[in-house]
Amino acid sequence: MYAHVFNFRQRIILILLTLVLGGITASADEEYNVVYLKLSGATGDKDGSSEDNAVGTWADAYSKLPKYTGTTDADRDAAWDKNIIVVCDKSGQLNITDGNTGKRPATITGVWPWVDSKGNSPVPSTIQGKVNLSSSPRIGADTKFKYLNFGQGMLSMYLHDCTFDVGCFMNGISSDLTAENGALRVEGDVSRAPEFQVFLYANSQNFDPSKTDGGLPTQTKPVTLTIKSGKFGRILTNRLTGTDTDAVKKRYVMGRPSSPFMCIVNLDVDPNTSTGVWNTRNDVYDIAYLCAGMTQGMVYSDVQFNIKRGTIGTLVAAMQGNSHTATASVGISNSSFFGRTEVNINPVRDEDVTIYRYFATCFGRYTDNANTKGTSNAAFYGKSTLNMYGGTIESGVFATAGGIAGLKSPDGAYHTTDKFIPYLDEGADYVNYPFMGIKYQAYDETGTKSMPTFKTTLHGKSETIDLSETVTEMNIYGGTVNGGIFGGGYGFSPEMPAERAIAGAGSFWGETRVNIYGGTIAGGIYGGGAGASNYFNASTSDAQRTGFSTVASVYGDTHVNIYGGDISDGIFGGGKGLDSQAAGSQKIWDGAAQTTVTCQATEFADVAKVYGNTNVTINPQILKDRAEWADPNVPEFTGPDEGWTYTGNIYGGGALGSVEGNTNVTILGGTINGNVFGAGQGEDGHPDKAKVTGKTKVTVGEE
Repeated sequence: MYAHVFNFRQRIILILLTLVLGGITASADEEYNVVYLKLSGATGDKDGSSEDNAVGTWADAYSKLPKYTGTTDADRDAAWDKNIIVVCDKSGQLNITDGNTGKRPATITGVWPWVDSKGNSPVPSTIQGKVNLSSSPRIGADTKFKYLNFGQGMLSMYLHDCTFDVGCFMNGISSDLTAENGALRVEGDVSRAPEFQVFLYANSQNFDPSKTDGGLPTQTKPVTLTIKSGKFGRILTNRLTGTDTDAVKKRYVMGRPSSPFMCIVNLDVDPNTSTGVWNTRNDVYDIAYLCAGMTQGMVYSDVQFNIKRGTIGTLVAAMQGNSHTATASVGISNSSFFGRTEVNINPVRDEDVTIYRYFATCFGRYTDNANTKGTSNAAFYGKSTLNMYGGTIESGVFATAGGIAGLKSPDGAYHTTDKFIPYLDEGADYVNYPFMGIKYQAYDETGTKSMPTFKTTLHGKSETIDLSETVTEMNIYGGTVNGGIFGGGYGFSPEMPAERAIAGAGSFWGETRVNIYGGTIAGGIYGGGAGASNYFNASTSDAQRTGFSTVASVYGDTHVNIYGGDISDGIFGGGKGLDSQAAGSQKIWDGAAQTTVTCQATEFADVAKVYGNTNVTINPQILKDRAEWADPNVPEFTGPDEGWTYTGNIYGGGALGSVEGNTNVTILGGTINGNVFGAGQGEDGHPDKAKVTGKTKVTVGEE
């Protein structure tokens, strides 16, 4: 028996009222399957037809909905728009479980109907349903939330699509997201973020290496999370859990090279339903921490973020660090991302999107608890792309902070220091590893082993990504970036102290591409990375200092292409190094607090160094084709014309960052109100700073 909100006569009355009063329209044959649910007190044999007759369990509620036989997203959309579960509980624990054994798509709401007799939408005072997620539940089918009050907790989508539609709000949350869970640090203080977390996939099951897939899920299409309202402390695309005592065949790995974890996150937060009366915490971000990685373990993944409206505290496009002893006891990386990540920032208005910190690949992070020992080794392998059409990024844009990215330089001369690279070794029987025929080991010096082939179908067709050749590409078409753009990484992470950081933190093995078509860059443009002295000065041994004397290096070629834009600082093919340091005391920020340390004199000659060729091209032109995903409401970008003017200096090398290779600068148009240098910007009295080992070449006009 199905419960319907209106009989025929009631539907006719509602249709007439909405037509007269200008509310939403409805057809006479429209029908909803509505079930009322009350876990705090429902007793007896109830049919769910009203609040007084509410059923008492999630399984009862879902059983009242029609069986689902759909196979497409359109079928799902039609089903969850008609299947409505009305939560009647106003307080107390209401724990969503996977009791939806019939896999029935539905919308869970705290009020019904969604429009009154005058055509008005609900206001918070009319929302009676509240959901607390204290038991970290998961949904059992594609689910939409609408006009619902959430308490603190965690929710796993468990590979099902999920939408937080209009009217979702997070009130009555008693605690803030902690720093170890990714909350944004501001000079030692954690900005307020509600303790409400979502994982597209969260699992603690053991892997069975005797099976071909090791017990891992197989996707036929990407899982999609869409957010239109609410406040979220942390969103991770996946989350695996484990402990120090786990056997080697347990957990820690998500996805497979031939079948990666695929997901899409859409952020389009309506400010009218996420601020003001809808959420009491108006001073926090829509998402405090958004990351494509996991809490611990390694992942083979293909991720796309589409950001249209909303504020984000920290966006890590790939992997977060986590120093867990799994690295030593299991023999695989505990914080590595293999695959592809793409971030599309495409607001209608620039003020619609603000991101406070942005990292294109991985982010060094240390969780301070009893199980975290050793070094954090956040790493990225594959391709990372940023397409920015508008909005604001308050910090600079970096490939990584405190982590490392890439396997080898394009010429093969330099390779990663990571000890956990996956190599095919089908001749051996690694029964204790999650993947049969794959062994994780340091870089193969002999060159006889190859990384497994990465294949994905995220966009509906088979694509292959070469994990041995890592590339970051940053395409800026509009909007504002405050702090500069770096094709390479940042040599420091405020979430990770020196004793946990990787030697050469922020370094990149591969190729960097920075393409500026438009927008405002309140800072410089760099093909390389951004150096930092924090880890070096906080080190207590010469060995540590040696490891931190090469932070933010790029072991490969850099490409900076300027087609337009308003750039307020210099343009560099290399990286941003450090001033030479005299002996004495210095205040540094090292993870948790600002401290005073005794510094030794050093040149920092190898910080933010490029071990490869740098290429800077100035080429104002019309941009031809926009990305297929672009919003049709955004006007066509025509790009600058030949009247484009830049006031500043252009360098083939770095800013105090040297280049062990050739530098190339090509000027094909525009007006340059400044100087053009084939080499880098140095430091008085320190002739080796910004040194170019190879040849320098400056070309004006076509050769």
